[in-house]
Amino acid sequence: MESRRILLVENLATMGHVIGAYLMDAGFEIARVTTPDEATARLGVQRPDLIIFNTGMPAEIKSSYISQWRTVAPATKILEISEYPLIISPTVQPSEIGAADMYVGIPFDFDRLPEFVAECLAGG
Repeated sequence: MESRRILLVENLATMGHVIGAYLMDAGFEIARVTTPDEATARLGVQRPDLIIFNTGMPAEIKSSYISQWRTVAPATKILEISEYPLIISPTVQPSEIGAADMYVGIPFDFDRLPEFVAECLAGG
């Protein structure tokens, strides 16, 4: 199986290291950045299969970045780790409102992280 590329946007260095280690152990290729602006710049040169976004930003700002990323890399899935997951209607497409493809609420079981990633990549 080909390794899936993940761009991890995590503003806390320790959390970025832990999430990255779990996913590398599960066979994913990880690139880490600490800000959404760094992620946007990276998308200019590399297209990951998935962006994992965990920065604790206000919803409006997160939505703006997600909308930007969807314009630049429309095939890239987006998984957000958040204390406050966005609740959307099943009739609204995430791309229409700058929403992630999947949300994982905090706290979560790190052992399930590869499962969440696989589900998001599969379109779930």
